[in-house]
Amino acid sequence: MKSAGMLCFLILTLLFLNSVRHAAASTPAPLPPAAQEALNKGIIAAKVPDYLLATRYFEEARRAAPQAPVIYLNLGLAESRVPWRELRAIAWFGAYLEAYPDAPNAAAVKEQIGVLEMMSQSNVSRL
Repeated sequence: MKSAGMLCFLILTLLFLNSVRHAAASTPAPLPPAAQEALNKGIIAAKVPDYLLATRYFEEARRAAPQAPVIYLNLGLAESRVPWRELRAIAWFGAYLEAYPDAPNAAAVKEQIGVLEMMSQSNVSRL
């Protein structure tokens, strides 16, 4: 189980780093200042790590820029690190892929969705 947890952590780290690069280089239009500020605060909170706080900042960013795929990705990443929130993370990753179907990290995001689905099934089995 430890190796699966480490693999999940590594995938999340790669997704997170790619999302930061994606936010800086590939978004079609810059985020409004309020959304960018909230996104930056969420990224800092995730690095602490305080994923619940990060989620709150990413939600704030989403309210300021509701169509920005990078925010969906970061919501998925943060939610995936909070126990029992796998389904929420899957939904945010799905929204990201829907909004940005040609994302360069689409395969990694789909793989993470598969991991989260297995984690969710495992949690249900333990109940």
